[in-house]
Amino acid sequence: IKDGDGNDNDSLYKQNFDLWEKYGSGWASSYAAEYDPDDAGVWFGGSAMDNSSWFDFDGTALPTAQIYSLVRTGASTERRISSVDSNPVLKLGVGEKIDWSTVTVTAKYNDGTSEQKTVTWDEDEQRLVNIYKAGAYIVHGIVSTEDKEYKIKLTVQVTRSAVNNILLNPDFESGVETPWVIDTRLGHGSAETDPVAGVTGEDPHSASPYHVDPDTGYRRQYSRKQASIHLAVTFRAAAQTGKMSSTHM
Repeated sequence: IKDGDGNDNDSLYKQNFDLWEKYGSGWASSYAAEYDPDDAGVWFGGSAMDNSSWFDFDGTALPTAQIYSLVRTGASTERRISSVDSNPVLKLGVGEKIDWSTVTVTAKYNDGTSEQKTVTWDEDEQRLVNIYKAGAYIVHGIVSTEDKEYKIKLTVQVTRSAVNNILLNPDFESGVETPWVIDTRLGHGSAETDPVAGVTGEDPHSASPYHVDPDTGYRRQYSRKQASIHLAVTFRAAAQTGKMSSTHM
């Protein structure tokens, strides 16, 4: 038997035990040992219902006792929030910006529905999220609704992946001159005709790859101006053809 704070209450147990022995209980008294010595004769006293939220501490039946009637007739109540996702996770790639006004959390209601709730995020912690550095960042917030406040702990996961390409037009889909500059062009073709040259679907990463022909003997140097980036960057290129080896690149 527990007290109001959830701690064992030995004095209350002794008081109730004496009443169970005198008047009986929902489970069994010591006298049950005559017909059930192995179970009731050992575990007599009280009732499992005493610990199942059926009665309060003075023995008054709680509303949960009505459950067997309600499963037949149904029940109605005011629509209220039953839970709020207090530990959401936001995943984004390196360099992807965050619009904090759109970062919401899910609130579940007692009727089985759910809604997105706006959050007041800690502005100081927002500024500590470095979207240009892979890692995990914590931002706290508050959801205020139904005259109640819910504390939110958001984990922002910034990850680096193959799709995080800081180069513009890396696959030449918009033509080699956008914004690439061909400093030296030896061989066939021109900047206007080379980008597609009738080749489609042959490159694993592009439907309109830049067309080259190793048999013509050429050398091209590509350069470009990128927005100011204060870090060391290595760019790699790939080619798919049966006639070009790694020595051609």
